[in-house]
Amino acid sequence: MRETSQRNQGERGTPKRYGPGVQLDIQTHVPPPPFPYYRNDKDWGKLRQPIREVVDDSDDSDEPSLDRVAIALSAPPLETAPPPEIERHQLTIVKKLGYRQEGRGAVVVTCHLDGDASRVLVAKIYDGLEYPVASYGYDFMYLADRDYSREAGAYRAFPQSFQGSIVPRYFGSWTFPVEEIGRGVRWVRMILVEHVDGQCVFDLILRAKGATGPPYKDIRKILEQPVDYALLPPESERLEVLAAVIENDIKLSWFAGVVHHDIAPRNVLYRREDSTLRVVIIDFNDVEIRTPRLVEKQRRGERLLPLSPIERYWAGSNFSEFAEWVPPDWDSDRDLGRLWLCERWWGSPCYRPPYDDFDDYAAEFLEKYGDRYSPDAWRKKLGFPNRRFG
Repeated sequence: MRETSQRNQGERGTPKRYGPGVQLDIQTHVPPPPFPYYRNDKDWGKLRQPIREVVDDSDDSDEPSLDRVAIALSAPPLETAPPPEIERHQLTIVKKLGYRQEGRGAVVVTCHLDGDASRVLVAKIYDGLEYPVASYGYDFMYLADRDYSREAGAYRAFPQSFQGSIVPRYFGSWTFPVEEIGRGVRWVRMILVEHVDGQCVFDLILRAKGATGPPYKDIRKILEQPVDYALLPPESERLEVLAAVIENDIKLSWFAGVVHHDIAPRNVLYRREDSTLRVVIIDFNDVEIRTPRLVEKQRRGERLLPLSPIERYWAGSNFSEFAEWVPPDWDSDRDLGRLWLCERWWGSPCYRPPYDDFDDYAAEFLEKYGDRYSPDAWRKKLGFPNRRFG
C-alpha cells in the first residue's frame, strides 16, 4: 500500500484508509472454500473459529480500548495455496460506493488498474478493521473472512452466461499488504467485478422520498419519509424489474446453487441496453452455496424444471422488501400481488406446475378468481401425464 494509505493508529472506519486516490499493490489470491450458511452444517467452524476473547455475545459491540491492529496481525486472514501464477497490478481508488456507515462491513469502491482510468471496475474490500468488533458471536476477522469466502465462492460458481448479464462480470480474487507503521504488515482480501452503470432500485426509492445523493447524509431519517410514487419510474417498468429480479433469483439457485438470502432494493441494479432491460443482482456475502437444484433433480431422475415464481413467492406476495416499489395497494391486499404472479407466470413452460397441496394453500384465492390457476389446469396445459408432478 502506498504512503497515502498508511496508518499509524488502529482506529476503524477511517475514510482515508480507502479514500479517493489511495493506491494498493494487489496480487491474485485463491479464496478459501465458502463458509457454511447454517450453524448445524457439518463443516461449521472447520475453516476458522471465532476469537473468543474478542467476541461479545450481546452483538454489535465496540470496545474502544481494544487493540484491533494487534489482533489483526496475530489472527490474519485464512491462508490458501498460492495461485499457479501470481498476477500483480497497482489499483487506484476513485470513490466509495454503498450505504454502510464507516466500520460496518466490506468497503466497496470504484477503481482502475495500472493508471488506465478509461476502464472502471468495482473493488469489494474485506478488511476486518472496517467491520464491527463483534456481531452475532463472530469477531471482525472472522466476519471479513466469511464474507470474502462466500462472495468469491458465489462468483466462481456462476456460469459464464450469468456474468455480465444477471450478475456483474467477475475479475478474480485478490490480496494486498497494509503497512501498520512501526508494527508490521498485514494482508487484506478483495474481489474485482464489473462496474454496472445502472440505476439502483434503492437509490430511486430514496429519491422518491426527497433525498439527494448518493451520498446520503442521514439515511435513517430519509427512510422514515413517505414515497412520492410520481417520482418513481412508471409502474409497468417497476413490475418489469421485479419480474426480472424474481426470475434471476431462481436462476441463481437452480443453475448455480447460490441462494442469495438478501434480495432487496439495495442489491438490485438495472439499465436499458438498446431495447433490453438488464437487471443485475449484487452483494453475495450472505449467500448459501450448495449443489445446484438442477443437478439434484438430474440425480433423482425428476423433471428438469425449476419451482414456479407463483409457488415460490405466494406466501410473500406483498413483497415486503420491495413494498415501496410495487403498487401501494398491494400492501393491504396480498391477492393483488398473487394475481400478478399468476397472470405473469401461469402456464409458463419454463417452470414446473405447483404441487397438489398448493390447491389447498391457495383455496381462497382460487375461489375468488376461479380455478384457471389451479395446478391441475397448468399440468393439462403443459401436457403432464400425471397429476402429481415429478
